[in-house]
Order: sequence, then structure tokens, then C-alpha cells
Amino acid sequence: MIKLYILTTLVLLSFVSNSQSTLNINKGQANPTTTNGNVSEFGVSNQGDWILTWTYDESRCFLTNSNGNITSSTFDPYIYIVFKNIASNKDSFSLHVQGHKRGLMQLHYGFLSMPGFELIMPAPIFSHGTSLNIPCYDNSAVQISLNSYINTSGLSEGLTITSDFEWTIPSGWITADNQSGTFVAGPSISVIPPYSTNNTQITVRAKASSQYSNATTLQITRNIGSIYISGNSVVNCGQTYQFSAPFYNNVSYSWQLPNGWTGASSTNTINATVNGAKGNVILTVSACNQVSRDTFNVSDIKIFPDNAYLSGYTVNILCEPGINITAGNLFPNSYLTWTTSSNIVASNSSPSTFISPNGDGNGYLTSTVNMTCGSKVLETLNFWVGTPNYFLKVTDSYGGSVPTNQYGEPMACPNSDYIFTIRDNDLSQCYAYNASWNVPSSWSINWTDGNEISINTNDSPYNMISADVLDCCSEQVNVSLYMEINSYCGYSLVISPNPATTTATLKIETRNKIMFDENETWSYEIYSENQVLRQKKVRLKGSSTTVDLSGWKEGIYIINVNYKNSLLTGKVIIK
Repeated sequence: MIKLYILTTLVLLSFVSNSQSTLNINKGQANPTTTNGNVSEFGVSNQGDWILTWTYDESRCFLTNSNGNITSSTFDPYIYIVFKNIASNKDSFSLHVQGHKRGLMQLHYGFLSMPGFELIMPAPIFSHGTSLNIPCYDNSAVQISLNSYINTSGLSEGLTITSDFEWTIPSGWITADNQSGTFVAGPSISVIPPYSTNNTQITVRAKASSQYSNATTLQITRNIGSIYISGNSVVNCGQTYQFSAPFYNNVSYSWQLPNGWTGASSTNTINATVNGAKGNVILTVSACNQVSRDTFNVSDIKIFPDNAYLSGYTVNILCEPGINITAGNLFPNSYLTWTTSSNIVASNSSPSTFISPNGDGNGYLTSTVNMTCGSKVLETLNFWVGTPNYFLKVTDSYGGSVPTNQYGEPMACPNSDYIFTIRDNDLSQCYAYNASWNVPSSWSINWTDGNEISINTNDSPYNMISADVLDCCSEQVNVSLYMEINSYCGYSLVISPNPATTTATLKIETRNKIMFDENETWSYEIYSENQVLRQKKVRLKGSSTTVDLSGWKEGIYIINVNYKNSLLTGKVIIK
């Protein structure tokens, strides 16, 4: 610390005629009896031509100019000081000055004895606010703290005014340092309250030597307060979970669990086994002739884990003799029930079941997990039961559709090519294989490719095609289809050239001595392979028309012609 001995009775030592002179310090603009931020001026009344040097205690004041701005000069005839509003300035001190004449070995001194300052000490503020509830049953240490006791303005802003406070705590209370009644401590104390329902108060005032601020009071209530339960809001059926609240002496705890749950406790924790539906865990706390409750909601109970599953099937078809379905990753003590469609028979055992077909068609199997907490569907499996349904799909040589008669049978033309494909019409995805075709001898086989065959009808009349295939249950299945020849072939669509490049001619031809009606209008639509309409013409007359294909992309295009309520379909290939 640099001692600030400012301007106090200037003692002048003179070696001339063995005499001694004193520098007299006088007070200038402001009387330095307060630390309110005013500038205090000091000077020497008998300075003469002496050169003065001031010394000061930096810990107790700021060196300023006459306007109160901080400076560092200590060689002026006058010195300006703002004293800090801090506890050390509560005590008296002396100010000192030294002077000498230029070229002479004479020193003069002066000093001024000053009393301690009157500090600006606002009332302290509790960090808890003006009131605090300490539960009546709580006799554990409670921290009581003040906000920072610092200067908030001026050059002293941010400096601690004092670190001493005079506390008064209620009778019967002590601190962790075994203090009671009224005592001096820092800005924070730890108090140990007794078991009590009496409201009371704690007072405090700032202290700097014999100076005090106004007192501040913290009102203390001793209500039972709030109790809070902690635990899991989502639980698994059949498992045990702990729910807890803070522990206090002299408190009675009473727990209530949802219906079906088990567990008992008279302390602040309970181990509860989940054996019923979801609900509320309720804690009632009694103390000091008061009661407090908290309700904790268990929002969900899992009947089975997220990774539970069914196994034992690879495809969605149920063949003879049947399959075994098993549930995995279930909680202990789970029981499964199985529900099926009428065309499925289940053994209804748990956790697995053997299912077998009891008919044909769409079917299902539903697994339900049952526990003491309730029941929940694990999964529903959809099957095709028994022999899959197969049928023959027929198209023309370009893949176009073929019209049907009133019985739903396809109508074909003589001397025309058709493609037959074996298809399934259900969810089994049970594809047929090893097809053996039975083709009328009057038809010609163009080619076969697995489950497809291409034929030419020649001049054959009404006839049937069939195939023997194996399904995915390794059962042999027969599929067949009747074809009616000549029933709709009075008109046909001829496309030429085909393949085409820039143009193609569409011509409606007649058969069986049917004449083309020149007065009848007709229309056509041309679609790309992805079913996008490329061109449409209506009210055409005459048996033929030319289509401009310039700039069209290479590919296959579908042409639909409407003539006399007949749909004629063909395909043109553009190269």
C-alpha cells in the first residue's frame, strides 16, 4: 500500500539560521468529511516559491483534477482528491506534503490530521427477496445471502462498501458457526432453524466500525411447503421402479399407487412393481399439523418392448400342413392369445402357435400380448390361405388388351397372334413355375418363355388353352382359358409401315363380308409407353388416315381406335 500522507500540517525544515518552517495545509473547495463523490481541494497557505510534492494512499482515494477527472500529477500547488466510499475510510488518517526551493537543501513538511469519513451505506438487500419459507419440519442448514454490497455509481462504482454485517436471528436459531442472537458476519450465513410452525424474521444491517446502514428484514414463514415426486413417467409392465421425494426429519410419508400396483413404504422412497394400468402415484406428507401432497402421473405402460416381434414365416401364404409362429423379446409373465380368420386354425398356445389352413382365400392371424397391466395387439399378419388363385391373362401380340364376350371370355380373331401369361390374383405373391402347356392342335405355338406362351389361332374356332404349374406350396395347379374366335373380327386395325419412321397409316379393315360404312365417323388416340397422350383425332371419315410421326422419340406407342362402338387396339414402333 502507498500511504497517502496528503497536505496535513506542513513541517518546513530550514537549515538557514538553524530555523525550521512548517507548510500549512488548508482545505479548499470542499470540506472532506464525506465520501459522496465530491472533489476535495487541498493547498498550502504559506507556499511562497516552494516546490511541493504530495503523497497519497491509493487504496483510500482517487487523485483527480478540479473537475473530478482522474489524473496522476502530484506536483501541483493544489491537489484534488475524491475519497472512496469504502470501509477503510471510516477511520481517521493524516495527509502529508513536502516542499523545497530550487537549488537549496532545505525541506519543509506539512501534515493534516483528518477524522474518518461518513460512508454512504444503503440498506442491504436479501437475495431471497423479502420473504422465505423454510418448511416447519426442516432443521437442516439454510443459506441466507445478501446481494453484492457495492457502490453503484461514481468513481467508486463496483467497489465493495463493507464486508461486515450485523445479523440478528430468532431465538432458538443458531448458525453453522454456532452463532446466535445478534452477531457480526459476512454477507452470507448458514442458519439451522428449529422444528417449529412459528413465523419469524431475520434482520441485517451493514456495519463499518461504528457506522451502520438501515436494517433490512427477511420475513420467515414455517409452512410445510411443497413436496415433489421424481420417477419414471413411462414404465414397463411387471418391472419395479423407485419413486422418491426429498427426505426430512420429523415428517410422515404416505404413498398411494395406481390400482393393481404393489409396494409399500413409510419413508421418502417407494419401490413400486407395475402390475396394473397406468395412473397416478400420490404422496401425502404430514408434519407440524400440516399436510402437503404431490401427484405424479405415469403416462404410459408398455405391455411389450419396442423390439418385440413375430417370427416363423417367410412369405405371406399359408400352405399345408402349416407353420409355427413365435413371438420374441417379450416381458416375463407375458401371455399371448391368437385370433384368426375362419379359414385358419390356430393352436392358441403361448408364446407360439401352430397355424394351418382351413380353406382358401385371404386370411389373417392377430397376436395379442396380455399382462396384468392390460392387453395390446403385437402384430397382425395377412396370409393367402391354401391354394393360390392363378389365371391366364391374354394380350395381343403387342401387349394390348383383348375384348371379352358376355361371359367374360376373351374374343380372338383368326390367323392372329396372342400371348398368354400365368398370373396370381392375390396377396400371396406365390409365383407359379414349371409350366406345362396344353395348346389346341389347330393353333400354332410361336414361342414359350417360362410362364408365357405365344400362339397363332390360325382358322380355329372356339377353343381352350390350359397349363399345369407348381405353386409355392409345391402343389400342382391347372389353369385354363376359353377363347371365342371370329366373334368380333368384322373390323381390325392395320398399321403400316410398322415399324415406322416419319409417318404411319391407320386403316380399318373389315372381314366376313362386312362393308365399311363411309358415312360413319371414327377417332383415334395415341399414347406413349408411360400412358401419356401424344395425339388425338376425332370425326375422321374414310377407312384410313395418315399420322405424322416426325420428331417423335423412338419407342412403342399404343393406338386406340373407336369405330361403331368397337375398340380396335394396336401398337406402332417408331425407329
